[in-house]
Amino acid sequence: MKRNRLKSNKKDKTVRDVEITCVECGKSLKFRTKNEIVIGGEGVIAMNFPCVICHDCINTVLDRVSDPSGLICINNLNPLIAREFLLDFKFLLPYSEAVNFFASLFPESELIDEAATKR
Repeated sequence: MKRNRLKSNKKDKTVRDVEITCVECGKSLKFRTKNEIVIGGEGVIAMNFPCVICHDCINTVLDRVSDPSGLICINNLNPLIAREFLLDFKFLLPYSEAVNFFASLFPESELIDEAATKR
């Protein structure tokens, strides 16, 4: 996973655009957070990796994960949910990548740092 840019909205400092690459094809996908909640994006957030996946790659990635659980996708992700996953979930990717993924979405959240040090 490559983190590209983090930009704040000049008019509203609670809004950020985050670019993260698709885990499968590497396409740069933009996600928007407002008040530390992911409110939209160009792909899906798969929590069991965790990663982002573009719409073109969902079926390819789905073919590679076990069923169940398939892909665990989530809307309105926030630091509290990310923290709970970091504390209690077994990810498909290394734990350090999970921490980096959530930190890229919520760079100012102490909850991510707190979870990373507790596990």
